[in-house]
Amino acid sequence: MKFGAAQLEFCRSLLFVPVPQTRFIEKAHERGAGAIILDLEDGVAPQAKAAARGAVRAVAAQLRARGVTVLVRINAGSHEDVQAAVSPDVAGLVLPKVDGPAGVHEVAGILARCEAEMGLPDEHTALLVLVETPTAVCQAAALAACHARVAALVLGSEDLALALSIAPTLDSLRYAAEHVVMAARAAGKVPLGVPGSLANIRAPERFAEAVAAARRIGMAGAVCIHPAQVGVVRRQFTPDPGDVAEAHGILAAFALAQQAGEGAVMHEGKMLDLPIVERARQLVAEDRRLRAAPAGA
Repeated sequence: MKFGAAQLEFCRSLLFVPVPQTRFIEKAHERGAGAIILDLEDGVAPQAKAAARGAVRAVAAQLRARGVTVLVRINAGSHEDVQAAVSPDVAGLVLPKVDGPAGVHEVAGILARCEAEMGLPDEHTALLVLVETPTAVCQAAALAACHARVAALVLGSEDLALALSIAPTLDSLRYAAEHVVMAARAAGKVPLGVPGSLANIRAPERFAEAVAAARRIGMAGAVCIHPAQVGVVRRQFTPDPGDVAEAHGILAAFALAQQAGEGAVMHEGKMLDLPIVERARQLVAEDRRLRAAPAGA
Protein backbone atom coordinates (compact mmCIF):
# COMPACT_ATOMS: atom_id res chain seq x y z
CA MET A 1 0.00 0.00 0.00
CA LYS A 2 1.31 3.43 -0.93
CA PHE A 3 1.99 5.66 2.05
CA GLY A 4 -0.07 8.84 2.15
CA ALA A 5 -2.58 10.92 4.05
CA ALA A 6 -4.64 7.91 5.14
CA GLN A 7 -1.64 6.41 6.93
CA LEU A 8 -0.37 9.71 8.32
CA GLU A 9 -3.76 10.41 9.87
CA PHE A 10 -3.04 7.89 12.62
CA CYS A 11 0.74 8.19 12.97
CA ARG A 12 0.23 10.81 15.70
CA SER A 13 3.91 11.18 16.62
CA LEU A 14 6.78 11.58 14.16
CA LEU A 15 10.20 11.45 15.81
CA PHE A 16 13.27 13.13 14.30
CA VAL A 17 16.40 10.98 14.47
CA PRO A 18 19.69 12.36 13.07
CA VAL A 19 21.69 10.31 10.59
CA PRO A 20 24.16 8.66 11.02
CA GLN A 21 24.07 8.78 14.84
CA THR A 22 24.29 5.04 15.56
CA ARG A 23 23.31 5.33 19.23
CA PHE A 24 20.03 6.98 18.26
CA ILE A 25 19.33 4.73 15.28
CA GLU A 26 19.78 1.50 17.24
CA LYS A 27 16.93 2.36 19.60
CA ALA A 28 14.71 4.32 17.21
CA HIS A 29 12.31 1.42 16.68
CA GLU A 30 11.77 1.18 20.46
CA ARG A 31 10.56 4.75 20.92
CA GLY A 32 6.89 4.10 20.12
CA ALA A 33 6.62 6.78 17.43
CA GLY A 34 4.16 6.37 14.59
CA ALA A 35 6.98 7.19 12.16
CA ILE A 36 10.67 8.02 12.30
CA ILE A 37 12.01 11.01 10.39
CA LEU A 38 15.65 10.43 9.50
CA ASP A 39 17.11 13.91 9.60
CA LEU A 40 19.63 15.19 7.09
CA GLU A 41 18.98 18.85 7.91
CA ASP A 42 19.14 20.64 11.28
CA GLY A 43 20.07 17.54 13.28
CA VAL A 44 23.27 16.98 11.29
CA ALA A 45 26.40 19.14 11.50
CA PRO A 46 27.53 20.65 8.17
CA GLN A 47 30.71 18.57 8.11
CA ALA A 48 28.69 15.37 8.64
CA LYS A 49 26.03 15.90 5.98
CA ALA A 50 27.83 13.99 3.22
CA ALA A 51 28.27 10.97 5.49
CA ALA A 52 24.64 11.17 6.57
CA ARG A 53 23.48 11.30 2.98
CA GLY A 54 25.55 8.24 2.15
CA ALA A 55 24.13 6.29 5.07
CA VAL A 56 20.45 7.12 4.78
CA ARG A 57 19.37 4.18 2.59
CA ALA A 58 21.08 1.60 4.77
CA VAL A 59 19.60 3.12 7.92
CA ALA A 60 16.14 3.24 6.33
CA ALA A 61 16.40 -0.44 5.39
CA GLN A 62 17.49 -1.31 8.93
CA LEU A 63 14.54 0.50 10.48
CA ARG A 64 11.95 -0.73 8.02
CA ALA A 65 13.08 -4.31 8.69
CA ARG A 66 12.11 -3.61 12.31
CA GLY A 67 8.61 -2.49 11.32
CA VAL A 68 9.23 1.27 11.33
CA THR A 69 7.62 3.72 8.92
CA VAL A 70 10.57 5.79 7.65
CA LEU A 71 10.54 9.37 6.40
CA VAL A 72 13.56 11.56 5.54
CA ARG A 73 13.93 15.30 6.07
CA ILE A 74 16.18 16.67 3.36
CA ASN A 75 18.09 19.93 3.23
CA ALA A 76 16.29 22.71 1.38
CA GLY A 77 17.06 22.66 -2.32
CA SER A 78 19.35 19.62 -2.11
CA HIS A 79 18.86 17.42 -5.15
CA GLU A 80 21.58 15.14 -3.76
CA ASP A 81 19.50 14.51 -0.63
CA VAL A 82 16.44 13.63 -2.70
CA GLN A 83 18.38 11.21 -4.86
CA ALA A 84 20.04 9.61 -1.85
CA ALA A 85 16.78 9.18 0.05
CA VAL A 86 14.67 7.51 -2.64
CA SER A 87 14.34 3.87 -1.66
CA PRO A 88 11.75 1.11 -1.26
CA ASP A 89 12.24 1.63 2.48
CA VAL A 90 11.52 5.38 2.55
CA ALA A 91 7.82 6.23 2.60
CA GLY A 92 8.17 9.98 2.25
CA LEU A 93 10.29 13.09 2.33
CA VAL A 94 9.88 16.06 4.67
CA LEU A 95 10.53 19.27 2.76
CA PRO A 96 11.88 22.29 4.68
CA LYS A 97 11.84 25.95 3.69
CA VAL A 98 9.30 25.53 0.90
CA ASP A 99 7.60 28.84 0.12
CA GLY A 100 5.33 27.78 -2.73
CA PRO A 101 4.23 25.07 -5.17
CA ALA A 102 7.27 25.50 -7.41
CA GLY A 103 9.53 23.98 -4.75
CA VAL A 104 7.21 21.00 -4.36
CA HIS A 105 7.02 20.38 -8.09
CA GLU A 106 10.81 20.57 -8.38
CA VAL A 107 11.26 17.81 -5.80
CA ALA A 108 8.39 15.77 -7.27
CA GLY A 109 10.10 15.83 -10.67
CA ILE A 110 13.34 14.50 -9.22
CA LEU A 111 11.44 11.83 -7.31
CA ALA A 112 9.64 10.66 -10.45
CA ARG A 113 12.92 10.16 -12.29
CA CYS A 114 14.60 8.40 -9.37
CA GLU A 115 11.63 6.12 -8.71
CA ALA A 116 11.49 5.12 -12.38
CA GLU A 117 15.22 4.32 -12.37
CA MET A 118 14.78 2.14 -9.27
CA GLY A 119 11.66 0.39 -10.55
CA LEU A 120 9.48 1.79 -7.80
CA PRO A 121 5.74 2.40 -8.29
CA ASP A 122 4.62 5.84 -9.48
CA GLU A 123 4.42 8.33 -6.61
CA HIS A 124 5.87 5.79 -4.18
CA THR A 125 7.36 8.63 -2.11
CA ALA A 126 4.97 10.96 -0.32
CA LEU A 127 5.80 14.57 0.57
CA LEU A 128 5.28 16.30 3.90
CA VAL A 129 5.68 20.04 3.47
CA LEU A 130 7.06 22.06 6.36
CA VAL A 131 5.29 25.40 6.75
CA GLU A 132 7.99 27.44 8.47
CA THR A 133 8.14 30.83 6.77
CA PRO A 134 5.59 33.66 6.59
CA THR A 135 5.35 33.12 2.83
CA ALA A 136 4.60 29.43 3.32
CA VAL A 137 1.82 30.27 5.80
CA CYS A 138 0.25 32.57 3.21
CA GLN A 139 0.71 29.89 0.54
CA ALA A 140 -0.50 26.99 2.70
CA ALA A 141 -3.62 26.27 0.65
CA ALA A 142 -1.64 26.25 -2.57
CA LEU A 143 1.03 24.01 -1.04
CA ALA A 144 -1.53 21.49 0.20
CA ALA A 145 -3.29 21.24 -3.15
CA CYS A 146 -0.38 21.56 -5.56
CA HIS A 147 0.56 17.90 -6.03
CA ALA A 148 -0.85 14.43 -5.41
CA ARG A 149 2.32 13.45 -3.53
CA VAL A 150 1.66 16.01 -0.80
CA ALA A 151 0.23 14.08 2.14
CA ALA A 152 0.62 16.61 4.95
CA LEU A 153 1.42 20.15 5.97
CA VAL A 154 3.65 20.38 9.03
CA LEU A 155 3.85 23.55 11.09
CA GLY A 156 7.52 24.37 11.63
CA SER A 157 7.02 26.37 14.81
CA GLU A 158 10.65 27.09 15.71
CA ASP A 159 11.72 28.33 12.27
CA LEU A 160 8.51 30.27 11.77
CA ALA A 161 8.91 32.00 15.13
CA LEU A 162 12.48 32.88 14.20
CA ALA A 163 11.37 34.32 10.87
CA LEU A 164 8.75 36.42 12.69
CA SER A 165 11.12 37.47 15.49
CA ILE A 166 8.74 36.16 18.13
CA ALA A 167 8.75 33.48 20.81
CA PRO A 168 7.01 30.24 19.72
CA THR A 169 3.87 30.25 21.88
CA LEU A 170 0.22 29.35 21.43
CA ASP A 171 -0.75 33.01 21.23
CA SER A 172 1.93 33.95 18.72
CA LEU A 173 1.45 30.90 16.45
CA ARG A 174 -2.29 30.33 16.75
CA TYR A 175 -3.09 31.98 13.41
CA ALA A 176 -0.42 30.02 11.55
CA ALA A 177 -1.44 26.73 13.16
CA GLU A 178 -5.13 27.23 12.40
CA HIS A 179 -4.27 28.27 8.85
CA VAL A 180 -2.27 25.06 8.36
CA VAL A 181 -5.20 23.00 9.66
CA MET A 182 -7.73 24.69 7.36
CA ALA A 183 -5.48 24.53 4.30
CA ALA A 184 -4.58 20.88 4.81
CA ARG A 185 -8.11 19.70 5.50
CA ALA A 186 -9.53 21.66 2.56
CA ALA A 187 -7.21 19.70 0.27
CA GLY A 188 -7.76 16.34 1.96
CA LYS A 189 -4.31 16.37 3.55
CA VAL A 190 -3.13 15.90 7.13
CA PRO A 191 -2.19 18.84 9.40
CA LEU A 192 0.65 18.20 11.84
CA GLY A 193 2.57 20.28 14.38
CA VAL A 194 2.21 22.22 17.60
CA PRO A 195 1.74 25.95 18.17
CA GLY A 196 4.63 26.15 20.58
CA SER A 197 8.24 25.22 21.16
CA LEU A 198 9.68 21.72 20.78
CA ALA A 199 12.90 22.67 22.52
CA ASN A 200 11.81 22.53 26.17
CA ILE A 201 12.82 18.93 26.78
CA ARG A 202 13.08 19.49 30.55
CA ALA A 203 9.65 21.10 30.73
CA PRO A 204 7.34 18.33 29.45
CA GLU A 205 4.30 20.05 30.90
CA ARG A 206 4.80 23.00 28.53
CA PHE A 207 5.12 20.67 25.57
CA ALA A 208 2.00 18.81 26.69
CA GLU A 209 0.09 22.10 26.79
CA ALA A 210 1.20 22.87 23.24
CA VAL A 211 0.19 19.40 22.05
CA ALA A 212 -3.20 19.70 23.75
CA ALA A 213 -3.70 23.04 22.02
CA ALA A 214 -2.72 21.47 18.71
CA ARG A 215 -5.36 18.80 19.07
CA ARG A 216 -8.03 21.35 20.03
CA ILE A 217 -7.49 23.32 16.84
CA GLY A 218 -7.54 20.22 14.64
CA MET A 219 -3.97 18.99 14.25
CA ALA A 220 -3.76 15.23 13.68
CA GLY A 221 -0.39 14.76 15.36
CA ALA A 222 2.96 16.33 16.09
CA VAL A 223 6.65 16.04 15.35
CA CYS A 224 9.03 15.28 18.22
CA ILE A 225 12.70 16.05 18.63
CA HIS A 226 13.24 13.87 21.71
CA PRO A 227 12.00 10.36 22.56
CA ALA A 228 10.44 11.63 25.79
CA GLN A 229 8.01 13.71 23.74
CA VAL A 230 6.55 10.70 21.92
CA GLY A 231 4.59 9.49 24.93
CA VAL A 232 3.25 12.99 25.54
CA VAL A 233 1.89 13.18 22.00
CA ARG A 234 0.42 9.69 22.18
CA ARG A 235 -1.39 10.46 25.45
CA GLN A 236 -2.73 13.80 24.24
CA PHE A 237 -4.04 12.30 21.00
CA THR A 238 -5.66 9.26 22.62
CA PRO A 239 -9.43 9.78 22.82
CA ASP A 240 -10.77 10.34 26.33
CA PRO A 241 -12.65 7.22 27.51
CA GLY A 242 -15.54 9.39 28.70
CA ASP A 243 -15.85 11.01 25.28
CA VAL A 244 -15.77 7.60 23.60
CA ALA A 245 -18.49 6.30 25.91
CA GLU A 246 -20.63 9.37 25.14
CA ALA A 247 -20.10 8.82 21.42
CA HIS A 248 -21.29 5.22 21.70
CA GLY A 249 -24.38 6.48 23.53
CA ILE A 250 -25.10 9.03 20.81
CA LEU A 251 -24.83 6.40 18.08
CA ALA A 252 -27.07 3.99 19.97
CA ALA A 253 -29.72 6.68 20.58
CA PHE A 254 -29.62 7.78 16.95
CA ALA A 255 -29.95 4.19 15.71
CA LEU A 256 -32.99 3.59 17.91
CA ALA A 257 -34.61 6.81 16.71
CA GLN A 258 -34.07 5.83 13.10
CA GLN A 259 -35.60 2.41 13.69
CA ALA A 260 -38.64 4.12 15.21
CA GLY A 261 -38.91 6.48 12.26
CA GLU A 262 -38.29 9.54 14.41
CA GLY A 263 -36.73 12.62 12.86
CA ALA A 264 -35.77 14.55 15.98
CA VAL A 265 -33.49 12.77 18.43
CA MET A 266 -32.95 13.86 22.04
CA HIS A 267 -30.17 12.23 24.03
CA GLU A 268 -29.18 13.30 27.55
CA GLY A 269 -30.47 16.81 26.98
CA LYS A 270 -28.79 17.21 23.60
CA MET A 271 -30.55 17.46 20.25
CA LEU A 272 -28.70 15.14 17.89
CA ASP A 273 -28.29 16.41 14.36
CA LEU A 274 -26.17 14.77 11.66
CA PRO A 275 -22.91 16.64 12.34
CA ILE A 276 -23.01 15.55 16.00
CA VAL A 277 -23.72 11.96 15.00
CA GLU A 278 -20.96 11.97 12.40
CA ARG A 279 -18.45 13.33 14.93
CA ALA A 280 -19.44 10.49 17.24
CA ARG A 281 -18.86 7.98 14.45
CA GLN A 282 -15.44 9.46 13.75
CA LEU A 283 -14.44 9.33 17.40
CA VAL A 284 -15.52 5.71 17.78
CA ALA A 285 -13.68 4.77 14.57
CA GLU A 286 -10.57 6.60 15.78
CA ASP A 287 -10.67 4.82 19.12
CA ARG A 288 -11.07 1.41 17.46
CA ARG A 289 -8.24 2.07 15.04
CA LEU A 290 -5.87 3.18 17.79
CA ARG A 291 -6.75 0.13 19.89
CA ALA A 292 -6.09 -2.15 16.93
CA ALA A 293 -2.78 -0.48 16.02
CA PRO A 294 0.55 -1.90 17.21
CA ALA A 295 1.81 -0.43 20.49
CA GLY A 296 3.22 3.02 19.94
CA ALA A 297 1.70 3.52 16.49
